[in-house]
Amino acid sequence: MRAFVVDSSVAAKRLPPLNNEPLASEARALLTDWTRGKIELSVPDLLLIEVANVLWKAPRSRRCKPTEARAALKILISYRLPSMKRQLHDGTFKRLKPTLRTQILTFATLKAQ
Repeated sequence: MRAFVVDSSVAAKRLPPLNNEPLASEARALLTDWTRGKIELSVPDLLLIEVANVLWKAPRSRRCKPTEARAALKILISYRLPSMKRQLHDGTFKRLKPTLRTQILTFATLKAQ
């Protein structure tokens, strides 16, 4: 089974109100495959905090209403995505990729596919 590490840029695109942005359909498909048991997913420890920050800023930039941002965070929490139990940053992702035997998915890697 293929395994992926998903960062906040991918996870956020799965959520309304950000699910109409570029590559949102790929993010939705990834989560659907995970819920159906077709792939394994894990996320960095701080993913919820990072996405919460994006959602906190979204009403300020008129991308959504505050109530929509709160609802989106509740949706993300309900997924109960498995944590890697360590925080990884982009540079660390690249160094760990050969040892993790997983594909690292960031917005940049989704865009490149």
